[in-house]
Formats: sequence, C-alpha cells, structure tokens
Amino acid sequence: MSDSSPATLTDVWLYSPGELNRHAGQLAGELNRRVVVLAGEFGRHASRLARRARPDPVLSDLLRLPYLPYSCDI
Repeated sequence: MSDSSPATLTDVWLYSPGELNRHAGQLAGELNRRVVVLAGEFGRHASRLARRARPDPVLSDLLRLPYLPYSCDI
C-alpha cells in the first residue's frame, strides 16, 4: 500500500485486529473530545444569551394586574 493512495478494503485487511481496535479507539476518543468542546461552546453561548435577555416590560405590567375572577371561576 502506498502512502499517497487512499486505503481500499483490501488494504484494511492488512492490519491486525489489535491495530484496527487501537485506531478505532483513537477515532472514538477524538470524536468524544470534539463533542465535549462543542457542548462547552454551546453552553458558553447559551449562558451569554441568557444574561443578555431582558424581560419584556409589557409582560411585567400584565403580571402585576390584579386577578379578576371570571364567571366560570365562581
């Protein structure tokens, strides 16, 4: 197998099961690391957006109105 050509199915069979397992473990570890980094970035942006969000003043006014019972509540 030459280094410049992509691996074919027959090239993969040249590796021992232990080598394939080690490579699969390396790939799984790299994928896990990237997922953790992505989750951290998402959390960082979400917390920044939550800090920036301001309640709607009109909604706050509505929540301060007294409760008036409706006829179905009596």
